[in-house]
Amino acid sequence: MIWKLEGEFYGRDSRYRCSPAIGADGTIYAGSGSQKFYALDGKSGAKKWESHVGSERHSSPAIGSDGTVYFGSSTGIIALVGMNGAKKWVFNTGGKVSSPAIGNDGTVYFGSMDKKVYALKPDGSKKWEFVTGEEVHSSPAIGSDETVYIGSNDKKIYALDGTTGAKKWEFETGGRVRSSPAIGADGTLYVGSDDGKVYALKTASQGPAKSSWPMHGQNPQRTGRWPKDMVPTLLPPGKRAAWTFNVNSRSIDQYFRGKTQAIIEQTFGKPDKLQGQLQEYWGYTGVNVSVIFQRQDGIGATRFAPEYRRFNTVWFIFDKGVVQQVRIDK
Repeated sequence: MIWKLEGEFYGRDSRYRCSPAIGADGTIYAGSGSQKFYALDGKSGAKKWESHVGSERHSSPAIGSDGTVYFGSSTGIIALVGMNGAKKWVFNTGGKVSSPAIGNDGTVYFGSMDKKVYALKPDGSKKWEFVTGEEVHSSPAIGSDETVYIGSNDKKIYALDGTTGAKKWEFETGGRVRSSPAIGADGTLYVGSDDGKVYALKTASQGPAKSSWPMHGQNPQRTGRWPKDMVPTLLPPGKRAAWTFNVNSRSIDQYFRGKTQAIIEQTFGKPDKLQGQLQEYWGYTGVNVSVIFQRQDGIGATRFAPEYRRFNTVWFIFDKGVVQQVRIDK
């Protein structure tokens, strides 16, 4: 044994029902029955931070490419800043939620006991929802083509379009599907059912999504560890967050357009540079930006390839306190 946690971390209720997640730097993220969520040093077990989240039930976490930690609670999904545990946003559903998975563009997918499957944008706003016939205990798995695979207590496995939520197909088993699907390197989907069987289904996906957390436990082996072959979005000293953009078909500034100055400052801190007569140009220097490019390979299949670039300054351009444009100086 290298180390163990004592009761002080968990309070009166020490029940622990979910698996932890391990970040790129070895930080362990875990919830507990004390309505708190923790970040622990992987080598020593020392507490880095704790966040009171107001829920005694937590699903296993998923970690975004910018270090955001997402996890389900008894009432919805919660997003925390991985560096300090600050709460970014909360999205409430009509019931307890499953462990989330993350798509190529940062979309957060999860199921809920209100019988629905949800897709949220990285800012916590709802992208779409899909209604199944029963409660959803299963966690989703995301394919390379952004197809969302998930089970339901209505005995079915669903394949949903990750962009629109439209159903591509369904496969009915002989029992409730409460397990979480796993996707193999060749796109084969593996999932168990309460009918006592394990199913292997052929899909159109070419393996899992090239995201930071495409399925429960991050990978088919369920190691819950940040992928070694993925470069994390690094932060310059003093920065609390970085950007991850999908620029397949929309301008890079679309993500922040319409956000207020208060939201930008709350998320990224005080600007490093100010320009304009009314200081309507806010600049943040030394920011790393992860850009996910969509390409066609030699046989016409879509591939998503993240490229990590360091930009000199990111400028938010405001009009009447609202972002109108984002400019990136290389």
